Amino acid sequence: MKSNPFLALERLYAEPETQVMHRQMVRWMESTLEWVDGVLSRHPPEWPEPAIRRRALFVLDEPLHVLSAPIEPCLNAFLNSRIELAVVQIEREVVTSGLTIWKLYNHGFVVKTPELTLGFDLHRGPFESFRIESGLFDRLLDATQALFISHEHGDHADAYAVGRMVESGRPVIVPPRLWEEDAIYPQLIKPERHWKPENKLALGDASVTYRVFPGHQGADLLNNVYLVELPKGLHILHTGDQSYMEDFYVWIDRLHEQFRVDILLPNCWSTHLSRLIQGVSPRLVITGHENEMSHPVDHREAFSKTYGHIVEEQTPVLVMAWGERYHYEQNQDLVSLTSESAAQSADLKETQQFLSRF
Repeated sequence: MKSNPFLALERLYAEPETQVMHRQMVRWMESTLEWVDGVLSRHPPEWPEPAIRRRALFVLDEPLHVLSAPIEPCLNAFLNSRIELAVVQIEREVVTSGLTIWKLYNHGFVVKTPELTLGFDLHRGPFESFRIESGLFDRLLDATQALFISHEHGDHADAYAVGRMVESGRPVIVPPRLWEEDAIYPQLIKPERHWKPENKLALGDASVTYRVFPGHQGADLLNNVYLVELPKGLHILHTGDQSYMEDFYVWIDRLHEQFRVDILLPNCWSTHLSRLIQGVSPRLVITGHENEMSHPVDHREAFSKTYGHIVEEQTPVLVMAWGERYHYEQNQDLVSLTSESAAQSADLKETQQFLSRF
């Protein structure tokens, strides 16, 4: 866990007058989180997206952007209640066709097919005051047969998760030099960062094929972009914190010419998200990295900001909260449903025009 700069805010509420104000704020946060949780439970992710879901995510941005949010117990309880729901589903759900995908914390995802279960950038959370409980996180890892890690940043690469996976003999795929001074380094899989090599990963009775695109966060930080081919020909592309302009000219703009992608999992603040989607040409996009709570308020990447990026997007884009799931079928016709969402698009544009005033 990193040091928590937000703990200094406890002094802000040490005086009697500010204690009263803080109690009122916490009651507002609790009631808001309860309402949002209810709406999201009644309206799970689907395409076209019900307008009430978008409004609930906008409302969720409010308590998540309180300065002291990362040290408020009610927010930590909200995170864990939603992750617990996801873990129970991952443990119990029998996937008979297609795949089910869960969005965990930050840019973490679990993908489950009839044959196997994979994890991407699984991360407990940044602070003791805001993280997935250890027992719950252990259950999540125990349900995962392999873990892909995009890059070295602590909100994507969790040393505890890697250690537990390696101890149990399960594969962890990482970029070069990540944890190279650690005793577990020889046991980590470090594939070549190029789209031509086809890497095989045996997982019990099943196997997957994956390629590693040579991505970057900025010019210098290596960021693996994984294209994973699942059994029965389904393809997932997880981008990590891909955000380097030059990579568009090297491989992103033409990726769709050689490779099929069913679901793209980009970070919501990726450089030119619309151009990334165009280059990959997926059937569905599910964004990640909204509301990373170790970031300062102005860089927590609100859900409303994600909607601003996708307001003109023609490809179906799902915006999901922590712990939500979506089931995808290989022959699912999302494109024809897109035309049915004209009213949704108009509503979204109106909302975004309002937000642009601030």
